[in-house]
Amino acid sequence: MNAHFNITTNYGDKSWLMNTIAPDKISKDKLVSDTALALVEFIINQWLNLVLCVLGIATNVIELYVFSKLGFRETVNISMTFIAFWDLIRVTSGAGHRLYGPVSLISPSLGKTWQTFTLLNLHYLHIISSNVSYVLGAYVAVERCLCVSIPFKVKSILTPKLTTTACAIISVVVFSTFVPIFMVFEPIWIFNKQSNTSIMMYQYTDFYKTYGVRYQEVNQAFGAVYPSISLATMVISTLIISYHLRKALKSRQVLTHADEKRVKQQTMSMKEKQVVKMLLVIINIYIVNLLPRVVGYLAMLFEPEFYTLRFYNNLFWVIMYTVFALDFLNSSAHLFVFYFMSSKFRETFEGILRGNKPPLK
Repeated sequence: MNAHFNITTNYGDKSWLMNTIAPDKISKDKLVSDTALALVEFIINQWLNLVLCVLGIATNVIELYVFSKLGFRETVNISMTFIAFWDLIRVTSGAGHRLYGPVSLISPSLGKTWQTFTLLNLHYLHIISSNVSYVLGAYVAVERCLCVSIPFKVKSILTPKLTTTACAIISVVVFSTFVPIFMVFEPIWIFNKQSNTSIMMYQYTDFYKTYGVRYQEVNQAFGAVYPSISLATMVISTLIISYHLRKALKSRQVLTHADEKRVKQQTMSMKEKQVVKMLLVIINIYIVNLLPRVVGYLAMLFEPEFYTLRFYNNLFWVIMYTVFALDFLNSSAHLFVFYFMSSKFRETFEGILRGNKPPLK
């Protein structure tokens, strides 16, 4: 099993090797051996992630269809539709890139070429769509936090139109900040005497030669800021929501009948509370997804050698493959949360399966 798929980018008299498994001469990391890294890449990144992506394509297509049937009069349907759209892009690009695994079983050279070709477009699209999804998840957390904290005041503010506008702006802004990454490299074909075939490699574009160093710094900053702020926002919002839900529960236990009737008029309905609980599960899935990614960023901040092609290259990629797996698992799991925690979603989904016929008694 040869997992050393290397992509060389040439700039002037220098070469920069971009790869999934670093060669021995670059990696000095003894915490994770090259053999162990190759195994992790093969099992987790190549095959497990491909399976999760295929599952995610199916679940997100279903989500989008069910939400379209439910309509968009409720803000939760709007925000979760945006998330499902970007999750679909995430898993589709992830699956497209990882097709190099099955292709390599037929033709190793073709599989290597496919991996190289898709690394700097489909793989980057996975990274960008992930960041859009993170920020949208943070928006949902803030929205639910406000709905729980000041329910009646916020109902007149958080309208479907505002939610649509906010989600659209988040999508455009976050996506736009990463778009220049597609202008950094251009493909070239080089003849390989060993395999007697032409192999695709990448070289820097004129854009990189002019703006490259500065843009790389900005790109890395955005790549760290979006997930970190999203995680912090979700954690704080979750704590506030949990506090208000516990407070409401305790209040009900000591209220008289007359007081309870008055409080019900000033607080959320049972239906609204169920929506909040469902979205809390979604937010917690995001938190589990984001935590190792943010920890990785902190590790890079305090240990510069924890990065690709540096001393801890192997450990870096083991963590990144795990982060990618959590990304795809996050994108695949929402359907099951909606099905088990939303009666409207479940009824609509089951109605679609029955061809919109009434259920059998």
